[in-house]
Amino acid sequence: MRPKRKSESHIIEKKSLKIINDLLPEYWTIREYKPDYGIDLSIELFEKKDYGGKPLYDTLGEHLFVQVKGVESIQWSTIQIKKRNNIENSPLSENDTIGKIEVIKFSIDTNELFTVHRMGNTIPVILFLVDVTNYEIYFLCLNDYIEKVILPQTPNFFSLDQETKTILIPKTNLISKNLETLDPLFFYSKRPKFYSLFNKIGYQANELNFCNEEQLIERCQYYSELLLRFDTWENKFWPIMNHFKEVLKQFKSTDNITLGLAEEVKLEEEIKEWEYGSEGKVYTQKEVINFMYLHSVWSQMDNMKNVYESMCREWFLPTALGQF
Repeated sequence: MRPKRKSESHIIEKKSLKIINDLLPEYWTIREYKPDYGIDLSIELFEKKDYGGKPLYDTLGEHLFVQVKGVESIQWSTIQIKKRNNIENSPLSENDTIGKIEVIKFSIDTNELFTVHRMGNTIPVILFLVDVTNYEIYFLCLNDYIEKVILPQTPNFFSLDQETKTILIPKTNLISKNLETLDPLFFYSKRPKFYSLFNKIGYQANELNFCNEEQLIERCQYYSELLLRFDTWENKFWPIMNHFKEVLKQFKSTDNITLGLAEEVKLEEEIKEWEYGSEGKVYTQKEVINFMYLHSVWSQMDNMKNVYESMCREWFLPTALGQF
């Protein structure tokens, strides 16, 4: 006869949670799920502000789901990264090797992956692989890994009778005391906001197609005001967001929008001889170019959702787009 015992896995789990709490900012809120069904933690992100010399912490309204796996040692492997097609447009096709990277090979239960897959990708589920010996965390976005790596390689993966799957975590996906290593987490946590922004831009871009030219400038100024309410525009990883923010600020604050090519070249401003729009009205060359420019800005912003899906969601994955 023996008493109840505590297993080594319980000790590793306890150490893992302590390391996560130690390495992440102390003003972030970490909530444990008990019991858990594939999600161990939810993390709410805050930012530090100085109010009259007194530090306070404002919630960003951003959250992450986290699976935690602890290990006592990590074995590194080197894999080849191959050039591949845009897997959103056609089945996976890989060809030339373009480089090599170091990865961690880690076995995870298939039912955990399937749980994440059923959640969709609006709220990222991040795997934290915690090295309890070296006091480090390695991360991988499971939603993106499933859609961009596992299913392109094996489309019927979840129909197979396979209990576990070996996944590859790039060595560069490291979280440490260096605050810059948290940047990917900030990027992931903004995903619901990105999707909300993309939805709003798509609606606006479509509605502009039904504006007459007299309404266009006023409508774009109002739309700019609505879009600038989103707090996703300043982005370290995606500079085009910063560019569009400045464009929208200019639209919002200008009573008479004269932008685009009309600002850069000499045009006939007074003679109305250019036909534009479905009603066949005539405008000056400068007016026509400005109308076209306004439509093009919303068209370019609307394309951000395509770039996000085909490129940004591969960042930090062991793929060509993710690493090179």
